[in-house]
Amino acid sequence: MLDPLVKLYRALGKPEINNNYFSAEVIYNSQIRETIANFRQNHTSLGRFEEISVDGKDVTEVEIPDHRSRINVAVKVVTGSSSKFYPTISELISKNPCINNGSCPQEFYLIDNDYYTNDKTIAPCMTSLNKFCCFVKHLSHLAQYHDNKDSTNKGINLVFIHPDDSGVQNTAVLNIKATANIVEKCLNLDLTLLNELCNNNQPTGMHHQEKINIFSSTIIDFIDNKGTKLNELISNWGVFLDSYNKNVQTYMSGFAFHKAKREVAEAEIAISDQISKVLSDITTRVLSIPLSFAAIAALIKTNGFWEGYFIVIGIFFASLIISQLIANQQKQFTRVCKSNKLIMSSFDGRRETYPKDLKDHIDSLEKDFERHQSRVRRTLLTFRALSWAPIIFALIALKFMIDSQP
Repeated sequence: MLDPLVKLYRALGKPEINNNYFSAEVIYNSQIRETIANFRQNHTSLGRFEEISVDGKDVTEVEIPDHRSRINVAVKVVTGSSSKFYPTISELISKNPCINNGSCPQEFYLIDNDYYTNDKTIAPCMTSLNKFCCFVKHLSHLAQYHDNKDSTNKGINLVFIHPDDSGVQNTAVLNIKATANIVEKCLNLDLTLLNELCNNNQPTGMHHQEKINIFSSTIIDFIDNKGTKLNELISNWGVFLDSYNKNVQTYMSGFAFHKAKREVAEAEIAISDQISKVLSDITTRVLSIPLSFAAIAALIKTNGFWEGYFIVIGIFFASLIISQLIANQQKQFTRVCKSNKLIMSSFDGRRETYPKDLKDHIDSLEKDFERHQSRVRRTLLTFRALSWAPIIFALIALKFMIDSQP
């Protein structure tokens, strides 16, 4: 832990450090005395005192006396630990290649910013560095391949791959090499999109994989068309997001269009099936009308009144039953028409967003259905009228038979 060394350094007024060595002369007080004593006793792994003098008297090896005016301290910092002091953010970045992979050192102290990783207040430079590391991690997660064979000197290469419409694999390589200038530009970087695409808690969201593919396609176009490097990608991140959002909108419009076409086709099939079912259900019943005419032929050949009378009664009930069955089909057909109208009205609110060919198809479909419904309505009405024809002819035949008898 660097905390004791940072406290000592700050207590001594943050003097200049040269070759891991710093010295300072400060006004003596109890807090300075306790800080030095605690460091000397418990934290020799972080550094050692080259000199401690109080009012000109060397007390390096003895206990620091109380009630003095000034104290002079010289400290040699131990550099073997992974937790270190860094003069600048540039030094921190250059000495830690892990930043190229999106991993920031866990503990360090930046001298020029007077920032320690355990401070409650985060320095702007650290906000930028944390965003840069998050940015790189997310890009690495979305990239199809990583090349980090020489990450220390050249950084890492992220390879994005996406097939085009012809099946050819399009690729682009983005080199990740952190510099202070690049990190500084990440202060106001919007990571919302990357956070959403890399959210492992909801990987099955609607169109989630498609959006990842669109991201790869967009970044390939962005890098290839402009020869974009990491510095330019971060500088033009807003432009990239605009391109991505336009590509997503294009995809969603195409998806909605194909979905609408499928819905229209399904509605067309459903409506046709319902109308056909109404006609097929009545077909077998209508075929009984010619049988009633056959009974009229038997009526003409009969000689007795009562025999003819009962034949007429039978034809009457046959006509009545057929008429009621057709009436039921007429009611069923009315319900089908209302249902079909409701189905077609569901497209009205979205019709203006559809392409012209789909709108024209819906208009044509509505006109066809109206003509078809009118034709079926007339057919059912004709069938119902024909269902009463046998009894009318039977009554005429019965009257003729009665009149012809002596």
